[in-house]
Amino acid sequence: MKKSIIAAGAASVALAAMPVVGAFAAFTGGPFTDVIQTTIDETCTFARGATAHGAGETWTTDTTVTTKDTLSAVTITPAAAEATLGTSNFRVVCNDTDGYKVTVGTNPLALPTGTTQVHTWAYNAGAAPSSPTASYWRIGSTGDGVDLSNNIVSTKASAEDGKDFTVTYYAYAITGQDAGTYSAEVTYTAAQLP
Repeated sequence: MKKSIIAAGAASVALAAMPVVGAFAAFTGGPFTDVIQTTIDETCTFARGATAHGAGETWTTDTTVTTKDTLSAVTITPAAAEATLGTSNFRVVCNDTDGYKVTVGTNPLALPTGTTQVHTWAYNAGAAPSSPTASYWRIGSTGDGVDLSNNIVSTKASAEDGKDFTVTYYAYAITGQDAGTYSAEVTYTAAQLP
């Protein structure tokens, strides 16, 4: 017990000898500033939508070109109302503040090579004609800034966090349109705006 009292007394003497807080030496130098930088590259993606095509439609994916799908549409009746053949869904994500444009390129509906086709079946880049005199096929789009007469199915002059749009295929056949299975390739191309 005597030893404990002596130890406490020595500690008290040590505390009394310490300098007052305000008397510590001031730091010299500083403050220092770090500037951090990181870069996000412009990245845009163009893909099929979560559901690639319309429900109940018959689509097959090419085994060698996986970005190529084929629609086997129902048979249409000549001189009847314009028929809806099917739909394709797409998605654009683009962080380029200048925006993007998706265009379509296609050709007329045609019978297989080597088959005689008397009547043409042209692509109509626009709305349905009010009184058609020839067979035609066309598309519609739910994209932004659609301008089908200039083959634009979606465009936006700013970044896009995620835009889904649907393209619908329509066809009309005149009386006497040649019998057979017609096909046309439709290519969608996305590009960043300058």
